[in-house]
Amino acid sequence: MRGFSSVDRWLKGVINFQGVSKREVQFLLTSISFICWEIWKTRCNFIFKSNHIDPRLTIDRAMQNCREFLDAKVKSLVPFGDASVVPNILAQGWRPPMSNYVKINFDGAWKKDSHLAGLGVVARDAIGSFCGGLATPFHCNLALVAEAAAGLCALKFALNNNFTDIILETDSKILVEGVRGGVNNGVWAIQPLLDEFKKISVCFRSVLWSWVPRNLNRAAHKAAAIGIRAEQLESWAVRPPPSLVGVLLSDGLPCPPGRFS
Repeated sequence: MRGFSSVDRWLKGVINFQGVSKREVQFLLTSISFICWEIWKTRCNFIFKSNHIDPRLTIDRAMQNCREFLDAKVKSLVPFGDASVVPNILAQGWRPPMSNYVKINFDGAWKKDSHLAGLGVVARDAIGSFCGGLATPFHCNLALVAEAAAGLCALKFALNNNFTDIILETDSKILVEGVRGGVNNGVWAIQPLLDEFKKISVCFRSVLWSWVPRNLNRAAHKAAAIGIRAEQLESWAVRPPPSLVGVLLSDGLPCPPGRFS
C-alpha cells in the first residue's frame, strides 16, 4: 500500500486490493469507518474541550465499537452485504482483549420468585489466560439490578487486583447503554450503581465497556449460576472450580486445572 498520496486513493487501493475476498474487504472497510469516526471525535474533543490525545485509546475505542456493531449484526440476523465472514469470525467464541488489557466478563443471574441473584466475574488476559474470578449470592428485585451489581463486582475485582487497563464485557445491552448515558428501559433503577461505576473508573488508566451476545459470555454466565447456589462469596485467584473449567476450555483458550483436580 505504499505510494498513495491521499486518503481516497488509499481507500480505493483497499477496495481493489488483490488476494482478499469481497467479504474480507467489507469487514476491513467497517473497521476503517469506525477508526475514522473515532479520530474525528478525538480531534473535536481536543479542539473544543482541550482533551489529551491518546492514539492508542482512540484505536481501542474504534475497534471496540466495531466489534459491538458486528456482534449486533449477527445477533439480529440483519444481512451485512455479502460479509458472511463476520458470523464466522464471531462464532469462534470469546475473543481475547488487545495487548496490555485484561478482559473481565461478568453476568447476573436472577430468580424472580425468590429475588435471589448470583453474580459472576471471570477475568482473562490478552493470551486468554485465566486471571481470576468470583461468584457470590445477591438479593435484588430486578434482573437489571443484578447485571449492574455484577458490573460493580467486576470493577472492584479489577481494582483489588491492580489491573490498569480493562475491558468490561456483558451480555446486557441495556446496562452498556446506561453506562454510556442512555436513560431508556428503566435505567433509572440502577442509577446509584452507575454513579459507583464512575467513581471507581477514575482509578484505572483505561476502562472500556463491551456488549456481546450471551453465547460469547458463557464463562461469566456459568460463574453467576455458581453464585446463585453459593452461600457466600467464592473467589478464585488461580484455579477456577471444575464446573467453570469446561467452559473456559471450550473457548479454545488456556486454563489452569480445576481446584479439585
